[in-house]
Amino acid sequence: MSGHPAARRHLESFEQQRGFRALDGRGARYVRISPTLTYDPNVTGGVPNDSIDVAGFRFRIDPDFVAQGDILAGVKIRAGLRQNLAENTALDLRFSGSAAYAPRVQVMKINLDAEACLRFQQNAGRHFHICGGGDYRYVKLGEVKSLRISSGVTQAFTSSHGVHSLGLEIGERQVMPDTSSNWSQDFLRISASSALSNGTAITSGLEFGSKVTDIHSQRFRATVGIARYIADRPASLSAHYATSKGGRYMGQPRKDRSFGVSAGYQISDRVSVSMSAHRTLSNADLMQTSLSKNVGISIHF
Repeated sequence: MSGHPAARRHLESFEQQRGFRALDGRGARYVRISPTLTYDPNVTGGVPNDSIDVAGFRFRIDPDFVAQGDILAGVKIRAGLRQNLAENTALDLRFSGSAAYAPRVQVMKINLDAEACLRFQQNAGRHFHICGGGDYRYVKLGEVKSLRISSGVTQAFTSSHGVHSLGLEIGERQVMPDTSSNWSQDFLRISASSALSNGTAITSGLEFGSKVTDIHSQRFRATVGIARYIADRPASLSAHYATSKGGRYMGQPRKDRSFGVSAGYQISDRVSVSMSAHRTLSNADLMQTSLSKNVGISIHF
């Protein structure tokens, strides 16, 4: 790519926006605010089922602890800053957050996530990173805070079909729930992306989590997504599959499997719609769910 003058200028501009080359001023920044309107089948963070069978007896769950669905009206914020620190070294700061209110159930749902990364460019195709971050999740029935640190490498390359990248990342997360003791888990992520010459983008990823003694945690997750323009507007489709293990349910080791699909389409410069469906299969009948659906609309500023 760097052999052609126009391609070289384009690559330099791209690397400036990524923070690997100095920019006039204070770096590349962005702030995006979107009002949202979404239907969520579990706005309270409750258990999926309202009863449990034990030794032939059926027990009813307190309705306050059972999942409740409602429309969520709120706002989503994404912001970031990429700043050049030295030659081929960038500081990448990112923040995302959402807050929404369910009027029928009268509860708030809050999600916050922040991350700071140092990114190093060895050459145009190979990058290393060190990242640290944290997130906060709040629903009516509880809140969870977590911290994470990770490092990894990404290698890009070209082929006759387009441009591709492979990534490898290792890290550790520390989870701090409000209802139990803190716990930590190591993880490994493998990712792949392709920008094909026909205008299609494909992403995929695998994540492996270490065993956590006496804690039910995600052990494996696989994702795949595809995006392209349809009728001159960006559209996307993705799917995931995950397994979680650990802890015990009625004296037996618990195991969950979950899978889902989601789709999104930007119907105008400012309006996007999304749909998703998700299901969990579990040997803990209290946590097993039927197919749940979520639809939403957001307006971009």
